[in-house]
Amino acid sequence: MKFDAIVGNPPYQSNISNSDENASLSKQMFPTFIQQSITLGAEYVSLITPSRWFTADAQDKSFIKLREFISDKQHFEAIYHYPNNKDIFNGVEIAGGVNYFLYKQSHNGDVNFYECTSEMKDCISRPLFEDGLDIILSMNGFVNVLNKVRSASDFVSMMTITQGRNAFGIVGKESELKKITSDKYFEGAYELRCAHEEIKYTSKTNISKNLEIADKWKVFTSKGNGGAGILNNEKPVAIIGKAYIGKPQSACTDSLIPIGCFDTKEEAVNLQKYMTTKFFRFMIGILKVSQNISQNVYRFVPLLDFTNSSTINWKETPSNIDAQLYQKYGLSEDEIQMIDTMVKPME
Repeated sequence: MKFDAIVGNPPYQSNISNSDENASLSKQMFPTFIQQSITLGAEYVSLITPSRWFTADAQDKSFIKLREFISDKQHFEAIYHYPNNKDIFNGVEIAGGVNYFLYKQSHNGDVNFYECTSEMKDCISRPLFEDGLDIILSMNGFVNVLNKVRSASDFVSMMTITQGRNAFGIVGKESELKKITSDKYFEGAYELRCAHEEIKYTSKTNISKNLEIADKWKVFTSKGNGGAGILNNEKPVAIIGKAYIGKPQSACTDSLIPIGCFDTKEEAVNLQKYMTTKFFRFMIGILKVSQNISQNVYRFVPLLDFTNSSTINWKETPSNIDAQLYQKYGLSEDEIQMIDTMVKPME
């Protein structure tokens, strides 16, 4: 049977766990529908789906597999992306927005990418995947900023000093913490930062991974923050929450992730200040599509010299540090304005 056109709104996901602890575990269903629809060979395929597959990983890795599947296919003629899903589906929350696309077998070239709000549609014709990227940028304004930052001769990703989930092997579940922690300091104890700014103390022997990081200066930040928001054209958002200095002999539960492994306090303090800049949080926001703030979202944030001999004057206010960063990466007035309007101040 041959199909001339396949059009629809496929099911998005199904939960795969009934337990309270794993309530968020789910299997993404729509990537399979996209792949199968294209594989069937119809001249036209048009589906409406969540947009998080553009950049996210997904627990089942289905988004990565989908992007790999389409990476050599230049047949996407148009994508209409709505960062605010309520412009299409009022009454439901779909993190990362929604999109519908036209896949046309006879088309071979760039995609017309429409960034849509309730008031406007901004369109740029561009490659589905920018050079060297394995993600699809969800907003047209991201393209030039990201290219300027990544092309800098000294670009190194912050991911190189950012750890993944459960960096120290300590689960933050209350029943588990009761077994290995104390509310009071004891001789030789390591400070343990937990969720909701709670501090406990634990023995060195309970830190099963990354002990060298526990013994150095670093910064702790939450691995999830739904209230911090996702980049959009309608209101400024924070992207991440407060970051905390981690002194030597400190660790965190799996509710947070550590960044850095420094010899000096000044480096941790300067990193903490960097994390308050709009530039830093904008670069995270390019990849943040849900409340999860995983190691992966730091991929496009440039790693800088956090000593006081850096070319960046870390003693300045966050807004003045932003001005230095905008100059370092050659951002235009329009690009600076975009960042300023999308990201909230954080002092």
